[in-house]
Amino acid sequence: MAQDNYQDTAIRMCDSSTILYRNKQWLNACYLAGYVVECYGKRMVELAAESGDFEGQATRGFSHHIDNLNEYVKNIAVMGSPLSTYCQDLGDICPVLLSGWNPFTIRYASNSHEWNTEETAEKIYKEMEMLADTIIQMQVDGVW
Repeated sequence: MAQDNYQDTAIRMCDSSTILYRNKQWLNACYLAGYVVECYGKRMVELAAESGDFEGQATRGFSHHIDNLNEYVKNIAVMGSPLSTYCQDLGDICPVLLSGWNPFTIRYASNSHEWNTEETAEKIYKEMEMLADTIIQMQVDGVW
């Protein structure tokens, strides 16, 4: 089985979500934005484990539970490792995504779902952009 690549997936999902958002495909734009958040969290856990700073569960163990990932990222932040600079509290920067993203229900949602509105999609898009800024900075710094 091939190893998951959270780096490439985060960037790919961000790009695709942006295209969908610009084309007013609100629900699918929000759905893919959730994967950006998930991949960010899993990559942070992966990087911490690689550096020996963090003894945690395997990234697959988180499944799609970004709230659990957020708790691990917050733990990494308080350890004082070089990664702490890049640790974002997803509850602060992605509150809409963190509270409502569940790929098992979103992908089959009806057109009347709250994430299929411009207002919600705009909030989620802004949240994703803020997280993407962190990912870009990590790339520039050679961390990602």
